[in-house]
Amino acid sequence: WDSDLGFGSDDFLGQVVLPIIALQGGDKVEEWFDLKSRADKDDVVTGRIRLRIVIRERPSEAQVATRPGFESLGRLKLRTRRVKEIPFKPEKELLVRVIEAENLAPRLDPETKWRVELTVISARDLLAADSGGSSDPYVVVSLGLINFQSKVKKKTLDPFFNETFFLDADEFSDEIVLELFDFDVFGANDFLGRVFVPVQALRESADDAPAQDLWLKLGGSSPEIGVVKGEIHIKVKKAAPVEPEKAVAKPEKKKWGLPFGGSKESTALELRPTVAPVLCFDGQKHEGKPFVKSENPHWGGAELFRFDVVRTQTTLQLFLYDLLPGKAGRRFLGSVELPDATNEIQDEWLELLPRQPLGSPSSHEKTEDEGRVDGHVQGAIRVKFLEQVKGAPPVELQVKVMSAEGLVAADRGGTSDPFATLCFEGGPALRKTKVVQKSLDPEWNEVFVLLLADMPGDLFLDVFDYDLIGSNDFLGRVVLDVETLPLDQTIEEWYDLEVREGQEDHDEVSGRIRLSVCRRLKKTSKRVLKLGVREAQGLVAADKGGTSDPFIVAELGDSKCKSKVIKGTLDPKWMEVFALDASEGSHIFVDVFDYDLLGANDFLGRASIPVECLQDGAASVEEWCILEGRVGMEDVVSGRILLTYEVCVRDVSVRHV
Repeated sequence: WDSDLGFGSDDFLGQVVLPIIALQGGDKVEEWFDLKSRADKDDVVTGRIRLRIVIRERPSEAQVATRPGFESLGRLKLRTRRVKEIPFKPEKELLVRVIEAENLAPRLDPETKWRVELTVISARDLLAADSGGSSDPYVVVSLGLINFQSKVKKKTLDPFFNETFFLDADEFSDEIVLELFDFDVFGANDFLGRVFVPVQALRESADDAPAQDLWLKLGGSSPEIGVVKGEIHIKVKKAAPVEPEKAVAKPEKKKWGLPFGGSKESTALELRPTVAPVLCFDGQKHEGKPFVKSENPHWGGAELFRFDVVRTQTTLQLFLYDLLPGKAGRRFLGSVELPDATNEIQDEWLELLPRQPLGSPSSHEKTEDEGRVDGHVQGAIRVKFLEQVKGAPPVELQVKVMSAEGLVAADRGGTSDPFATLCFEGGPALRKTKVVQKSLDPEWNEVFVLLLADMPGDLFLDVFDYDLIGSNDFLGRVVLDVETLPLDQTIEEWYDLEVREGQEDHDEVSGRIRLSVCRRLKKTSKRVLKLGVREAQGLVAADKGGTSDPFIVAELGDSKCKSKVIKGTLDPKWMEVFALDASEGSHIFVDVFDYDLLGANDFLGRASIPVECLQDGAASVEEWCILEGRVGMEDVVSGRILLTYEVCVRDVSVRHV
């Protein structure tokens, strides 16, 4: 039971029925038992309970009587102590990414109106809402903002209405809602049930088509009367067309840039749907971001939807909706049910399906969001999904961007200033290499480690030519399917650069790029470089007094540190130690600058150490490094710097103070 602390009745959560005769073997029984509903109730039950049961010999009444304070055995009633708010922790989760859809149904012109003729004939076997064992039923008919009400039928459970209603519909109309109530003079009227009648299915029928004669089962429930029962008898058909209204001269309204109504092109654009996915699984619901104005939306898997797996027999439903302008609501575009998920990533194209046809046994039931019915449904949707154990170890991707050759010359001098970026499909740039000045065959040799999300999708490596003014020029792309890469295996090869999808006529691409890629479980340890900056000698005098105010900036991958400033000297002594993350980057760069209070700091020289020469656990190395200028820059430098460095491995699961 779920205790409600005296406010109302406790809620039933499940029961286990144990045959005593099966437990009389004398052995202790300890196991998990699935909770089940009561035999005479329609309970919603899930979960299981762990019990330990021991059958012991029952003492005789004579034995009990000899104990102090006991006169008879009697009966014993047991009750467990109440435990508050124990969270349920599911063992598995379902992961879903919505990738793209194609050939969705466009909007139709909302000015084209048509009419529905609905006749409410009767109802039968309704719920008795009054104390005398009867009800005073009436019907409310709704389509959008249009509402009609039938007459009240006194003291009957089988009312006969025989009333006809005409409702104007357009492309934005979804369904007719029929709700039955019991009329009460005092207080709120009691809910007796509802049904939903799709109207877009009637749009394509002929004007003289016969009416559909339907008996529909009432659905819904309320706290006052519980689950409803009964059926309603209706006839529905497409009525004669609505006569066009007389044109009334109105002043022309204008919006910014376009006259009211727009051109043919803008009208066509307005008829494209704004597509939003809604996913439902085992009582859980997620709504995705809308894709604006396209019959072929491409989300790229940018959103990951997670669902806890509680009942394995539940299927995931995915609904697509067109978000209509203003307060017009949304239009149903179709739905799919995902196949059973496995522990392997499944990438499926699924055909969009309409809701159940008019008059089907469960057409009265609401879907996840009070249901919007479809008119014309077409197209398909691509979905990736996976079922996995919760708390699975994280996976990371190590990418070494080594070099490229044969790139396009994007600058006037017949060269380019190439750099590369890494990002996942639909996401922002995560990493960026350095810019190599004036080269068509650049060498980067930079290492990046990316933490992979669940079902990360494709990895995009884009090469650009850096421009100081204006946007960078696109030089090529490589797309890697990360999910198909083997685990703990390094792949090193050349990849041909390609154009972007949809930009074939615009992009000019040539050449190839060399990559080393490895997908692996995230390491519980991290390489840390201990860099000691001792002193420097013979630096360039950058200030007027013949001295400098030197400080250093050390960089390794994304890790960066800065020393203190030593005033008025060409032979500074810092005696500082820094810790840098050695899991990324190809070189340790130690740059020496002269500090200036006003203006940019002056560059005094650089020392670089390849990461490949660093060995884990090796003894600390101390050496003098000659300061050099930056590649492609005409720097004036001199002197040397004394550095110490060693690499150690730390367990990242332990907090270091």
